[in-house]
Amino acid sequence: MLLLLACSTVGGVVYLSRSTPATVWAMPVLKVNSGRGARILAGNTTSELVSNGTLLALDDSVGVAGSGEVDLADGSRIVLGPGAGVSIHTASIDRAGHLVEAEIVQFGGRALYLLRATPASLFVVSTDYGNSAVVPSAGLPIFEVDLSSGVDENVSVFQGAVSSGRVSGPVEAGTQQRVGKGGQAAGQRQPLAEDPQDPLQQAIKSEATVAEATGGAPTGETFTSLQGLTDGKLATAGEYSTAGGDLTATLSYYGDSAALRLTGPDGQTVRREGPSPVTVNVPDARPGVYRLQVEAVAVSPYGAPYAVTIAAANTCSSRAEGAYVRTLTRSIPIGANLTLTRVGSGNTPVVLAQGASDVRFGHAELSAVLFAAAPRIQLNPLWLRVRGIPFPARALGTIAGSPIAPADPGFSVDRVYGCGPGFVIEGHR
Repeated sequence: MLLLLACSTVGGVVYLSRSTPATVWAMPVLKVNSGRGARILAGNTTSELVSNGTLLALDDSVGVAGSGEVDLADGSRIVLGPGAGVSIHTASIDRAGHLVEAEIVQFGGRALYLLRATPASLFVVSTDYGNSAVVPSAGLPIFEVDLSSGVDENVSVFQGAVSSGRVSGPVEAGTQQRVGKGGQAAGQRQPLAEDPQDPLQQAIKSEATVAEATGGAPTGETFTSLQGLTDGKLATAGEYSTAGGDLTATLSYYGDSAALRLTGPDGQTVRREGPSPVTVNVPDARPGVYRLQVEAVAVSPYGAPYAVTIAAANTCSSRAEGAYVRTLTRSIPIGANLTLTRVGSGNTPVVLAQGASDVRFGHAELSAVLFAAAPRIQLNPLWLRVRGIPFPARALGTIAGSPIAPADPGFSVDRVYGCGPGFVIEGHR
């Protein structure tokens, strides 16, 4: 793969780009929903513990002991399943905030890839058994790469289509293919069997249920667990911080009966029991932290993996109550005399654009993607012009001498999402 390196200076400030000026690094963010996250910096062999909202650099390797994912700036996600480890070798977005290309190196476990759209160029997952590449299709690409057997990989496609290794023909939606050494097919292609004991399949179900109930609210979080539920046991799935709204939480699991408990900041608990999926609704929920717990009533004696998704709807407004705050705005100041304004529509990414501003060294224009990198806000510049001259935006730290650090809105940021012509910054003090 040919990589272009461009370097320019303005007023002594260096602008560096790993890709062409038309595309920029997609700024992957590690999201730790539960448990702990670990990262190995590119070129190192020693891991370090990292927190929710950690920005990943080129070729950083990450994994989660618990529940987590890697989010790209266009809204695409990589859900890290049991034992999964990935490294982002290439990931770029265009000036409109759309994913252009990505190459993910997966070196263990199971990972679920949920793309917001088919990339303009390519999306490839590389393993010891070859490459799995997304095939342009009408369906939103959703597929899993499973390396847990240790002797081959299994590619399961839920939506879209994926070409894998040297296997003849694409692996299409509703099918799965095992791939051995050298990228050769290891057996015949099989229908995608529904496995109720698969936590990633349960996650797809719980996310779909909540998305339908909330109209696709962009505030959701999903918690998965391989430690199966056993009768009479109570497990904490995770916690969800919100500035309020209409809460919907769904438990998807394998078994005859289980209960989902949602405990609010006032200590009050709502409990629902039944067959999967189990849903709890709390209209106009008050701001605070909500604890999600799962109770097995009648499940497999060997344990039942599960997934829980929660989201708040009707959140397109400013709100402040106690320590929790939600700010609806159309613009955000960055650097001296430079303001980014939301344009376009859709929930994620929050694409901002600047008409023009006078800064220290002259007239500047900037477009960027804004996203949460807890506890602050992160800007991912898409393009930059100073005095009408375009410059690469990769690793942009200043605009003509005016510093651009991760923005601090005065509170710890939980999430950022689009809201009509504006956007919402939500978090707590």
